[in-house]
Amino acid sequence: MVKESYSIRNRLLVSGYILLTLFAVSAYYLTDRYAARTAQLSFDRLMVGAAYQLAENVPLPNGDVRVNVPVAAFKTLAQAEEDKAYYSITSDRQGWLTGYENMPLNSDVKEQSLMFSRQLSPAPFFYEAEYKGETLRLLIISRLITETNYSDVVHIVLGQTTLARQQLARETRL
Repeated sequence: MVKESYSIRNRLLVSGYILLTLFAVSAYYLTDRYAARTAQLSFDRLMVGAAYQLAENVPLPNGDVRVNVPVAAFKTLAQAEEDKAYYSITSDRQGWLTGYENMPLNSDVKEQSLMFSRQLSPAPFFYEAEYKGETLRLLIISRLITETNYSDVVHIVLGQTTLARQQLARETRL
């Protein structure tokens, strides 16, 4: 009834295989997260640039918000050739102005847009939602527009499908 013990060599080999496997799995996971985050940041920056271009082209002559949609904003978004872009521009006083009327907004986004009117230079708020059967990465940004006797807060919701992000993440992983 003598128990056989594993040799030191076998113990070291098994321990080494386990450590290498853990290292490989960890490296794959970290690379995957890095690739996804890099793709997300890259395309988010393009969306922010397009949203600011839209926001800068919303004048308030005589108290009526006007929207001059710049072609450059959509050319910026066209860097992701496979993706579709959706937008909506609304104001607190006039309601819907242009774009898609039924852009997805959840309670967090509505709360965030209320906070926008209390900030001088609000940061974009990002979120994801389903719209027209596709997953969109959306942002909302608001701008306080003031003239001599008028002021209004304009909210811009800009969304883009995520195909190019996913493709860039896959390419980065390799």
